Amino acid sequence: MIANNLYYKCGPLYLAICLISSIAPPVWSQSTNLDAHVHGEAELLIAIEDKRVEMQLLSPASNILGFEHEPASDEQWEQVHQTEELLKDADRLFDFGEASCVANSQIVELPFEQMHGYEEQHTHEAHEEDHKEHEAHAEVSAHYVFECAEPPTEITALLITQFPLIESLNAQWITELTQGAQELNANRLRIDLR
Repeated sequence: MIANNLYYKCGPLYLAICLISSIAPPVWSQSTNLDAHVHGEAELLIAIEDKRVEMQLLSPASNILGFEHEPASDEQWEQVHQTEELLKDADRLFDFGEASCVANSQIVELPFEQMHGYEEQHTHEAHEEDHKEHEAHAEVSAHYVFECAEPPTEITALLITQFPLIESLNAQWITELTQGAQELNANRLRIDLR
């Protein structure tokens, strides 16, 4: 479902991903599987064109929220809202080293808000099927666009420190000059884009 929405919400990033997969299948296949749902693992897709940086974070909800079921208490709903605010605060999630980058837009998709939108459109039985599907594999997606004073040469993924249930962040990137993939974790947060 997330992959289907990527093209419409972040066309340039989606095209970059397609480009990576067509010209460099070995690099792409090293560490990514967008269809896999593995707790503790997340994906960070990065496309850099001149001074513009686009990033897409894809993760099981359990890595970000600590649970995948529909919130069952006021405390869990509060956690969803706080997490959404944190995901929208790109400065707390990414550092560009010497490059001065400003977030122009963020699109955050949490599964439970989407699920509530379905309630009005489906019968109760269909809603129960949607509910079971979301409980089994709830995903979080966040898309970021940054404008930088100069092209960045590094990105530090601070989001791993903000969401400690992400044990492994599989980062793939493409720039005008290079492409690559790297596995990040709590001990290795920085991507060298050179």
